[in-house]
Amino acid sequence: RLQAQVACFPSFLPTQLVAMRAAVCIAAAVGACPCGDESLCKPLTTPAAAREILAFTTGDSWRSYLNLQPTVTTVAVFGAGAAKVDQELVCKAHQQGARVVVGVEMDKTKIPDAAARTQWVDSLVPRMAAEGIDGFNLDIEGNTGNKEALTALVKELAEKARAANPHAQLSFALSIYPQGQTGGYEHKALAQYLDFILPMTYDLCWGAGAATANSPLAAQAKGIQQYSDLGIPATKIVMGLPWYGWDFPCDDATPWASCKVTVPSGKQWYGYVTQQSYTSINATAVAAGAKLDAASQTMFTEEVDGAGQRHQRWFDNPATLQSKYHQAASLGCRGVGFWTADEVDWTTGEGADMWSALTAFSQEEVLV
Repeated sequence: RLQAQVACFPSFLPTQLVAMRAAVCIAAAVGACPCGDESLCKPLTTPAAAREILAFTTGDSWRSYLNLQPTVTTVAVFGAGAAKVDQELVCKAHQQGARVVVGVEMDKTKIPDAAARTQWVDSLVPRMAAEGIDGFNLDIEGNTGNKEALTALVKELAEKARAANPHAQLSFALSIYPQGQTGGYEHKALAQYLDFILPMTYDLCWGAGAATANSPLAAQAKGIQQYSDLGIPATKIVMGLPWYGWDFPCDDATPWASCKVTVPSGKQWYGYVTQQSYTSINATAVAAGAKLDAASQTMFTEEVDGAGQRHQRWFDNPATLQSKYHQAASLGCRGVGFWTADEVDWTTGEGADMWSALTAFSQEEVLV
């Protein structure tokens, strides 16, 4: 495998030839289209959906939801599958009119280097024709400088991707609170090159000293207002929401009491407090019951571990997600997305129940 990589991208290869060489190498690696209709393994050339339902996926959950209603419009592939997109996914998604995009990240230390930016872009764009994918979801988190260079990177990617396919989709996962990111991101400038921004309205409990909501309802309106203040309308926003929750080890053992969290010496908050799949937390809720935190529209449940320590587990379920999808529509958002469709059990009714909550967005009118 290493020899094949060297043959495709030798160190002496001029930057201007990267795109041509990449297309040949990727095409050879991908192989024949598994679909009966070869056109289904090519990028879509139809206009983008007016309203987005975007499913992040890190596994093969797409096999379970592509035929469900409301219809998914974009599948964003992350994880190991992003290195080489499953051609069956491409073909089956395209049969439903859904786009397939790949999550991509560039080393932030290289962003100021124009030649490095060009080489990165030229390594990505040929994948659209070679793998039949429809674009890219940028996931360049924690940028704190060189924001003009980051904008230049997105501009170059947009221009080259849309030269290859005028309907190529580009999006960027950013914070729900952009005013805290302005040192590293030119939000309005970025927006002009993107189909939409996907604010990550989750992990808002990060670093908390007590168990609390992952994605409080109020965050949406606050975030939309901040984007509006930066000149970005809600119609440019696809609201990202969680299909997972957090487990908080509590300091005391009193059932259902407020759960204060003191991180032991030598440990970090992340790792002591842990991210958990919906399936895992829902199993606890079924066994022990759950309560609603009405203010944040978030469920929480409890369990005691083998060492006798109480844990509170905060999560969203179909009911709380319905309220959040409904609010996203009421705020005028272009769409909703969720991380990730692989956090639920599709062999039971759990996955279908989570999916059905999306009707709270799809059946609402977007406000313009």
